Amino acid sequence: VSQSRYAQNTISEAYRKEQEKLHENPHYGTASVQFAPIVSRIVNANDITELLDIGAGKMRLFEHLKADHKIKLQAYDPAIPELAGEPIPMQMTTCIDVLEHIEPELLDNFLDFLKEKTLEIPTTLSGILMNRFSTSSAVI
Repeated sequence: VSQSRYAQNTISEAYRKEQEKLHENPHYGTASVQFAPIVSRIVNANDITELLDIGAGKMRLFEHLKADHKIKLQAYDPAIPELAGEPIPMQMTTCIDVLEHIEPELLDNFLDFLKEKTLEIPTTLSGILMNRFSTSSAVI
């Protein structure tokens, strides 16, 4: 599977291997569950029919997503071999607890990759912010 120039330069091989090892822990990469209600509200309020989860990990977002209409789902994670293929651009992208893992020297490449894969609505969410703001105060 060929990758865009951005996908090839969004994570170093050493850090990709480190993340792959971390994902072996069943408790690692579970933040998407707490954000599923927010993502569900965005999906439903905007009639999103395509969703790409970048940094999908164990794909728990999809297990907890409550869309009130049919939606095409795609998962991408360079640290999970089965999910590391080049994703196609989709109407909405989610990036949950991902930005804090982007190596500083690759941040511009990652943001270009995110822009390339997002047709309408990019959504980046972080547990760091979640601890400061309750979901009830989130503006959607």
